[in-house]
Amino acid sequence: MSTVSNSSPLILLAKIDRFNLLKDLFKLVYIPKSVYREVVVVGAGRAGSKEVEEGVNNGWIKVETAQISPELELILGRGEAEAIMLAEKLKLPLIIDERKGRKIAERRGIKIVGTLGILLKAYKLGLIKDLNTEIEKLVKAGIRIDKDTLRRLL
Repeated sequence: MSTVSNSSPLILLAKIDRFNLLKDLFKLVYIPKSVYREVVVVGAGRAGSKEVEEGVNNGWIKVETAQISPELELILGRGEAEAIMLAEKLKLPLIIDERKGRKIAERRGIKIVGTLGILLKAYKLGLIKDLNTEIEKLVKAGIRIDKDTLRRLL
């Protein structure tokens, strides 16, 4: 299965050395041009930059164009807006963490998963052994998790 990703899941998974899970779980990961620019160009030398560039060079990450409305960009920002529109255009699930973006994507009928969902799926498939440790790494890396969500997961 393929998916579309926003920038924060790419960066967070790279920060906890679990970027490889995207390749293990998905045939292809599509990202909009603005996400590529944010992670690889503007974020050069930071977490996710090298990993995304390698994924693009190896063909399992594809950079695509997505048309967005100015209203959606105003509400969310360019990267999130393009990621939502790309997922809608390709009829693929979207990996996104930001609450506002998730709500808008869900209203548009897009199936969503967050970085935590990626870890949970990997855990269920035996790709990671200790879910609690990986979640702790994510929290240290900067993900904001609702306490009820965290309690349910653990």
